Amino acid sequence: MSIPLRVLIVEDSKGDANLMVQELRHSGYDPEFKRVYAPKAFSAALARQTWDVIIANYLLPHF
Repeated sequence: MSIPLRVLIVEDSKGDANLMVQELRHSGYDPEFKRVYAPKAFSAALARQTWDVIIANYLLPHF
């Protein structure tokens, strides 16, 4: 049985975000995820929902 996990991914690459989600699934999680790549979208996602984990690319130029 998969473990539910709400994941907010701060990443400008859709491919990299998909790889992260794939790895979570292979590790036994059932991720419900949202990918954002702009500060405004990040703030909105935080206001809309509670997340179990945030995975962030710390090299994004806009942050």
